Amino acid sequence: MMNVATPRQAKEGGVHLDLIISFLISVAASIAAYYICKWFDGDDNGNEP
Repeated sequence: MMNVATPRQAKEGGVHLDLIISFLISVAASIAAYYICKWFDGDDNGNEP
């Protein structure tokens, strides 16, 4: 999903900042999803069948 830059964003470099923020949010969401999946898998105490 590409956002169209407003003239103010283009003038102040906000386009690059928006891309960086979007990238950091996606990385944080990926890390959160990884730990949520590990949490749902339960404890790994060697109790696997």
